Amino acid sequence: MMLSTTSLKKQIPRMNKQIAILGLLLLNSAFVLGGQTKIPENSRIVHIKPGPQDNFSKAVFYLRVPEKVTKPKYILVLLKGINADGSGLLKHKQWLQFASETQAAIVACTLVKKDKKKYDKHNHYAAAQCGSGAALESAIEKLDEAPKGYSLKELPLLIYGFSAGGQFAFGFSCHNPTRMIGFAAGKGGYYYPEAIKGTFKVPGLMISGKKDKPKRKNAIRELFELNRAQGAPWCWMEDKSSHVEANILSVVIPYFKELLRLQLDGDSKKLPDRSKLVGVSVDLEEGKILSDRKAFDADDTDPKQGWLPSRLVFDAWKREDIGVGKYAE
Repeated sequence: MMLSTTSLKKQIPRMNKQIAILGLLLLNSAFVLGGQTKIPENSRIVHIKPGPQDNFSKAVFYLRVPEKVTKPKYILVLLKGINADGSGLLKHKQWLQFASETQAAIVACTLVKKDKKKYDKHNHYAAAQCGSGAALESAIEKLDEAPKGYSLKELPLLIYGFSAGGQFAFGFSCHNPTRMIGFAAGKGGYYYPEAIKGTFKVPGLMISGKKDKPKRKNAIRELFELNRAQGAPWCWMEDKSSHVEANILSVVIPYFKELLRLQLDGDSKKLPDRSKLVGVSVDLEEGKILSDRKAFDADDTDPKQGWLPSRLVFDAWKREDIGVGKYAE
């Protein structure tokens, strides 16, 4: 039967609606039937069930060991923003290249808050000491169960996260600092600074954005100054952007490379005495090096000074940091 032009025009809206409904049904079916995030073939996935006291409602961890890595020296832990699926980080070209060059296993994290309306340590996974940190450690043990020629259980951790992921990166230093090579926290918002012995010895890079929300910027600054007052070997950077990652990896990656150079010696899994860390002391107001070959000093507590692992990292930091404005507010 042939349809007239007029009849066809009347049918098109109805047909489009039916197609849209069918598309939604197929998408929903794919989600329900698939049920799993698509990850690279050479990767593994582990779900950790939350306990009644844990500060997360969902915890999924993804492991990928780059092809060129025959025996990982450490674990690179990566997280995105609030409640975000971290599986895509397994395919992140910069992190894959970095992990290959530095002989790392990558563990990407998906964490979801316990109560989405509450922002406290008992409901936000950023407070690693309240359940989420132990979940990461349990996941690493489970991921280690597959037969291979190496073990992940005792490897030290290097942690990077953006936004809420950055909050967790710091939070882990309040959970198990002796296992951490260091961390970088990109533009996090709420922090739960319950330090334990060793927290103030973990190297850290705190990053804020000039155009980010004042509340978030202030939280980052306050945490930085609080920990610097305890002698933490930290540095602060503020770039010109808002709440976006922008170019911060151009600083974070060389920062991590130099931390690895200072702390991982051969096949040793044991991190060195932090007092032996030697880097550079930075004037955060003037954006200049105060002292080269600066050893970590617990008595160095000036919040307007920072510590970086090398002049090379300082050069990268200098290109992105906007300078004295942060202390003029």
